[in-house]
Amino acid sequence: MKRLNLRSVILIVFLINTLLIGFLTVQGADQRVRITLDGFPSSAPRTIQALSKDGILYISAEEFAGLFSYTTFSNDKNKKMIVRAGIRNIKLSPLNPFVMVDDRTYQMALETRLDGDMISIPLAVFLDAVGDQLPDQLVFDQKRRSLSKRHNPNNISAIAIEEKANGTLIRLSTTKDFTEGDVAHFIRREYLYVTLLNGKLDSTQLASEFQTGLIRKIVPFQLENAAQISFMLDRKVHDEKVFVQPGEVLISLRTENEFDADAIQARLDVNKKRWLIDRIIIDPGHGGRDPGAPSPYSKLVEKEVNLDIAQRLKKLIKANLKDVEVLMTRETDKFVPVKDRTKFANAHDGKLFISIHCNANPSKSLRGVSTYILGTRRTEEALAVAEAENSVIELEESSEAYKEMEDAAHILNAIAQSSYLKESEALAQIVNDSISKKANVPNKGVFQAGLYVLMGAAMPRILVETAFISNKYEETLLRRRDFRQKVAEAVFESVKAFKEKSEKGI
Repeated sequence: MKRLNLRSVILIVFLINTLLIGFLTVQGADQRVRITLDGFPSSAPRTIQALSKDGILYISAEEFAGLFSYTTFSNDKNKKMIVRAGIRNIKLSPLNPFVMVDDRTYQMALETRLDGDMISIPLAVFLDAVGDQLPDQLVFDQKRRSLSKRHNPNNISAIAIEEKANGTLIRLSTTKDFTEGDVAHFIRREYLYVTLLNGKLDSTQLASEFQTGLIRKIVPFQLENAAQISFMLDRKVHDEKVFVQPGEVLISLRTENEFDADAIQARLDVNKKRWLIDRIIIDPGHGGRDPGAPSPYSKLVEKEVNLDIAQRLKKLIKANLKDVEVLMTRETDKFVPVKDRTKFANAHDGKLFISIHCNANPSKSLRGVSTYILGTRRTEEALAVAEAENSVIELEESSEAYKEMEDAAHILNAIAQSSYLKESEALAQIVNDSISKKANVPNKGVFQAGLYVLMGAAMPRILVETAFISNKYEETLLRRRDFRQKVAEAVFESVKAFKEKSEKGI
């Protein structure tokens, strides 16, 4: 018999192993592989073990949860598992393609496995089904066998509503540890507004509606340096409290335990009336010892124009909108501190706040109408207008009250009040377009600025710069009664259109 040399033996062993591996693969046998991890903390492992079956990679649900410090709960009897990911409860069952996230069911393309006493998940299809419900952004490349954790700029990841016997608990799951000073809240007309300073959120992911319970709708809104979440309430809340703890912001809402039909109907009638725009506050800018911007061409001063347009606007509203009451922050040439103007509007439960002004600029060529809302999107022109309009506080007996407007607490409060940002912007756009068209002046657009006179008004509010008193042509227009009347008519028509649109369906 011919003896085989070493080289032949190695070749035969290699061929046998190759055939064996091919046979096992065809039969769908498990293979142990490793998945590389990317973007995880340095303290986390660099790889994680997985099982490959028919090209599908499975990993232990418990080991997956451990990568993110999620809490797990297992039932030894039925082998089911709950993974607590942020404020989400993910329920897994062995040999089952259905996954429960809180009370919602998701179906995977493949079922889970049961390896010994532990559930294993098909990683790719699991992330396809419920990946957007996790606090962490994960990307799995099955071909390369890599799991990447990407930086998530959002620090508010989920909202959970828990109904209790005497109220409702709202849980905001956060990846940033907020403090009580970072959170502001208030209730206004069936809405609870919660604002988190330096909060970041994905409004498309968190928005939702509910058919039952105290919370009927969640409307998230991302501002420049804060996140605001509006909760539409089904009924009156007697008490609200905010608690902050690591990874969560809790809002406790206490409601009545008992209801009767008459009380519910009475509450509905009250709430319906709150939505009606039945009281408008007109604010003629400047006045008294504050003349506003002076004309470089005549003795005309801004305060006179503002008051005249405001009085004309009041007359138009009273004559044509019988169900609307009109109040003015000043009826005569008197000085009114800036903070008292919005205080007046709030005290009289105003539904709209309209401040009338004339624009001015060192560049005498500038022309046109512009309208301002309270906001943080600053342009060079908006900053100039804000500086000019805010400078009036120097004429007040004390400007100490305005120092708080520069600190974080007041900024947070101002942003919290911006729950009316969309309504204000909509009104501002209608007013600006209408004045430009009716009075035949250029349309400079709608701007945001930190105007003191708009801060704190709990209603849609705008400041209208009707025309430039510093421009020679527009200064002649501002001196004319017919031009002032056209401006007043344009603002009235805008208010009427805004009111009709806002009250549609009430």
